[in-house]
Amino acid sequence: MFEIKCQYAEHNEQQCLFICVDPACTSKKRIACFQCFQDQKYHLNHQGLTIEEFQQKVNFRLQNLKKLQTFLRQFKEKLNFIISQWEEDIKKLIFKGNEYLKTEYNTIFVKIDDYYRYESDQTVPFLKFQLEKMQKKIDKIKKYINNFKYYDKNLLAKDINEIKAKAMNMIIKKDGSYEDAIQQLNKGLKIDPVNCSLISLKSTCLININQIEKAKILINYAFDINQNDETVLLLKSKLMLKEKQYNECLKYYELSIEPNKYLAFQKLDSLQKLNYHQEYQKFKQDCENLFGNNFNKEYEDHQKMQTYD
Repeated sequence: MFEIKCQYAEHNEQQCLFICVDPACTSKKRIACFQCFQDQKYHLNHQGLTIEEFQQKVNFRLQNLKKLQTFLRQFKEKLNFIISQWEEDIKKLIFKGNEYLKTEYNTIFVKIDDYYRYESDQTVPFLKFQLEKMQKKIDKIKKYINNFKYYDKNLLAKDINEIKAKAMNMIIKKDGSYEDAIQQLNKGLKIDPVNCSLISLKSTCLININQIEKAKILINYAFDINQNDETVLLLKSKLMLKEKQYNECLKYYELSIEPNKYLAFQKLDSLQKLNYHQEYQKFKQDCENLFGNNFNKEYEDHQKMQTYD
């Protein structure tokens, strides 16, 4: 990667390694050096990513957009085919129905189409109901896209944080039940349906009331949104361990942008279950070097509490 020097003279041409991604930032220069994030005039207290992290996020976003593009194309083809088929079938049935109304042609009643022999006509109400459901879904998606485009990002963050804090109080301080917390989190997800933090909290609540399948659907959804989110990775990893998919579990530690001690615990658990003794010992030593001398003791405490089996 080519080297970019900071343009601000007082920063002594430090290398620019970061990008400011703070929603409230008004600076025209988003690429920044370390000193820029210490300086009140530029990016102090702003949210930043390394250029490498930013590129990872852009690549991940592109992958998702390309998947969506493919899905939309396939969906459009299928929907057009279904609509064309229905239109043709309905056209034939309307023609036949009109023929039956021509009472002067009595011979037409010798062969009556099966569709017109039913005592109750369920096809039309059923199809109409399904199409209305699809229309409501489409309207909901359009509303979300329009609202999110013009929603004040700072206000959005404030609203979400308040909802999250209330839900956390219900979970940790027992100011309510898990069901109450889920209702609270649903309010936030109506505002921001792709907020991984809210989705992860809701998944945790569902796991605690033993609604594992619902939790699994939500965790997979959150993983599709952001495969580098640490909380999502922890939940995904834990579910894989519960389902004894140990090889699958190994990859989640590597997906975390920053080394995560708890993901390391779960990777060690998987290596142990797979009887990968050499890899287990080597990774354990690597973790001790990375996380400090207390790592082994903390991992022992984790093993005493684990409930995967």
